[in-house]
Amino acid sequence: MSKRVLKNGFIYRGGKFLPGSILIDNRSISAISDGEIIAPDAEISDLSGAWVMPGFEDAHTHPAGRARTLKELDLRNKDITWTEATEIIRNKAQQTPIGEFVVCHGWNAEKWNVNRSELDRLSSDRGIFMINISYHGGMLNSCALKILKRDDVSLEHSNGFVSELEYQKVFIATSPNMEAYMRFIPEYHKRMFALGIVAAHDMNVATLEQLTAYGRLDEAGQLKMRTFIYLNPCLFDKGKDLTKYISHKGKMMEVRGLKLFLDGAIGTHTAALTSDYSDGHGAGHIRTNYDECARLISKAAGLGLQDIAMHCIGDAGVALAVKLFEDLRDKYSGKIKSWRFEHFELPDARAIDSLKHGGGIASMQPNFSWDALNYAKSLGDRVWKINPLKQILSAGVSLVFGSDDMPSGPIEGIRWATSLAPSETQRLTEEESVAAYTHSPALITGAGASRGKIEKGFEANLAVFAENPLDKQSDHKVSQLWIHGKKVFDQIESNP
Repeated sequence: MSKRVLKNGFIYRGGKFLPGSILIDNRSISAISDGEIIAPDAEISDLSGAWVMPGFEDAHTHPAGRARTLKELDLRNKDITWTEATEIIRNKAQQTPIGEFVVCHGWNAEKWNVNRSELDRLSSDRGIFMINISYHGGMLNSCALKILKRDDVSLEHSNGFVSELEYQKVFIATSPNMEAYMRFIPEYHKRMFALGIVAAHDMNVATLEQLTAYGRLDEAGQLKMRTFIYLNPCLFDKGKDLTKYISHKGKMMEVRGLKLFLDGAIGTHTAALTSDYSDGHGAGHIRTNYDECARLISKAAGLGLQDIAMHCIGDAGVALAVKLFEDLRDKYSGKIKSWRFEHFELPDARAIDSLKHGGGIASMQPNFSWDALNYAKSLGDRVWKINPLKQILSAGVSLVFGSDDMPSGPIEGIRWATSLAPSETQRLTEEESVAAYTHSPALITGAGASRGKIEKGFEANLAVFAENPLDKQSDHKVSQLWIHGKKVFDQIESNP
């Protein structure tokens, strides 16, 4: 039966929850009523007073890159001491064959002062790779350096710390194979379903194994989440293996654009600033210079990619992104549809004005407003300029939200953009924040008339909560998730 009525719920419409029912016909919403809907040929699901929101579209996340956490140590979002972490890592090392890697996600340099010698004490015959929470740096033990040298992975520094391009080398060298990604990506999507996410912009597909896994899952009908892929330029030399996926017309997957890293991250002191970090760690650096960016953008346009997504966190990184945008936008206007500024954490008024007048998109992570609480030592008073969400939206700039795979998910991000925002320049209304995580991402992918709202004719993508998810006192866990009118997650069924 393709018809279903969801009755007796509170439906999020027009910026507020209203009592009502929803009729789903096949994949779409065919009717909404403030009372009961009579449909004799439909199945009935009683929401029993549950709260229903549009499913979230995560405009900046990394399901392929983070799917490996299902087989590796994942200490992100874990409130544990370094002593507790060492026991976990040591136990994992004992279970790992000699000469292989133990990869641990979630190293927070603000809390754990880790160096190579410390990791050497945990294992001398297994490689240890500690990945910084920013995913822009990591720490290796001596055995890891030996394994990488054996495998012809050349690193400039031998002190164990790697960042940016050298970090990327290690991340790729330790990545799983294609078959593993085919198992782990659907499993990781289940985690995202539990956060209410129905669509994802995968913002750094960096290996052919990841891309091939996506393509094969889509062809087999096993990809349940609408996925827009942004390619790392390291894939540009893959020839036909790449172009066949760029032209791939799948049901749930689309290769959308190029991801450029213009600078790094605040946590690793690699975000490019116009003046030094306040704790004496220099001013960061530009990771990809203007000429190389221009060359890669030209290559992307020639390959048929339609979006350019530029990672820019520090004010100097933002300035470079703005210059590329202003210089090249008209040149590629017939090929490049969208220019995205990923993170855009420290923009000045000129940068915001450039996006406003040129149609640039600010793709931001409200979860990262905790930077203002954690990076005071690194940035000084500049922490209060991080994520000026209100200033950007008030200027008329298109604003979309992503989690950057922060495990806490979209609802926590909405709270950071509203009640938890440290300053007025960051604080949005609930309606503005919800739109940035639902309808606005759909708009920038050309689906604004069919995805991201609970309205007649829109896809039946619905996140159901037992309590009001926008109430800061409530339990904001998703109880059900529906994609195209089919239930893909049920908290009770997942936790019998």
